Amino acid sequence: MSIQSIGRESQLGNWKGMLKLRSLLVFVVEEIALPLSLRLLRVLDLEDAPIEVLPEELVDLFNLRYLNLKGTRVKELSKSIGRLCNLNTLDITDSKIDVLPAGITELRNLRHLKMYHFDYGLLDDFHFVRGTTTPSNICKLKNLQVLAGVEAQADLMKRIKNMTQLKRIGITKVREVDEEDLCTAIQNMSLLRRLSVKVIDEDEYLRMDALSSTPPRHLKVLILAGKLEKVPCWFQSLQNLTFLSLRWSRLTKDPIPYIQALPNLGQLFLCNAYEGGGQLCFSEGFHKLRILELWNFPQLNEIIIERGVMPGLQEFSIRKCMQLKILPHGIEYLEDLQGLYLTFVTNELIECIRGEGSKDHQKVRHIPSIHHWRQTPVELKYELLSRSTGYSNISVREYCPLVPTVYLQRTYIGAEA
Repeated sequence: MSIQSIGRESQLGNWKGMLKLRSLLVFVVEEIALPLSLRLLRVLDLEDAPIEVLPEELVDLFNLRYLNLKGTRVKELSKSIGRLCNLNTLDITDSKIDVLPAGITELRNLRHLKMYHFDYGLLDDFHFVRGTTTPSNICKLKNLQVLAGVEAQADLMKRIKNMTQLKRIGITKVREVDEEDLCTAIQNMSLLRRLSVKVIDEDEYLRMDALSSTPPRHLKVLILAGKLEKVPCWFQSLQNLTFLSLRWSRLTKDPIPYIQALPNLGQLFLCNAYEGGGQLCFSEGFHKLRILELWNFPQLNEIIIERGVMPGLQEFSIRKCMQLKILPHGIEYLEDLQGLYLTFVTNELIECIRGEGSKDHQKVRHIPSIHHWRQTPVELKYELLSRSTGYSNISVREYCPLVPTVYLQRTYIGAEA
């Protein structure tokens, strides 16, 4: 059963005749009385439902395999959550749950545990994402394959090395002193495909040099959020990597030469990743790159793209690069580019491409859509610049194409989905 809406006069308190229901998906914004008598229920999806408290009787749903509380207002789980012994997936992403009860470690059949919290008002901020506190003996869950959004604790970081069955792990609040334990754990996770690591604050160094030159060979997604002294030497071994996000790395040396040779990289997201100079040069490689996003480069004043580099790039986003006053050199070589997204950039850059008579219009005329967002004292304004439609200047309240999802899907959410 999928419930799309509830009329004011409708009541769903009577579930008689539905005792054999296996799956219930709720897509409503109104209050709803949860069913407590559906003993055969296997799937309960309450994503974004306005529910603040889960009934205690929920733990009696012995057959429940999938429980989705994403985006709800629920603040805590029952201490008896361990009674859901057949639960396979628990998603509390963007709920109000900050701490998991000790009973979570009794869910021996749990395979997927998702716990990230995103603050969409802090999209450009280091604290955009945070995790959830779990019992240190969460490592008892030997069938767990996905552990996304766990906060680092001393005991946990030492024990996590035994979770060799994990295919995906996301850790927040990591400290410098955790380096050795963290790297040992990652080295033991031979099945790992997705790795996300975020330090405790923006001034803390993310040290992962203790990881050997042969990281998990199946790794496809890598997200590092924290200050880096240098690009880790093991980057060159990431032959299967398709998604890379470096946030607040603040490197003093251009990271592009250490990334360009990754043979399967399809998406690259750099946010405040380099502060050592004003130029980024894409001189070779990136043969499979489809999406490139450059955010929050306070000193960046020049982007150079050599001919033949990134030949298949389809989406290019530049955001909060306030020293960049000219179009990237070589953007005319990106013949497959479908969308150029410019957010909070200089007026000089926009004037270079606005209108057919602008200085650099010929260099971007092959791009089907060029999107521009700017902040006025009153509101956020959106502008579409393209060869086919000219441009229109309207409020984002009137028209909001993929804001902010066009970005969120690239950073944590899409990679961790």
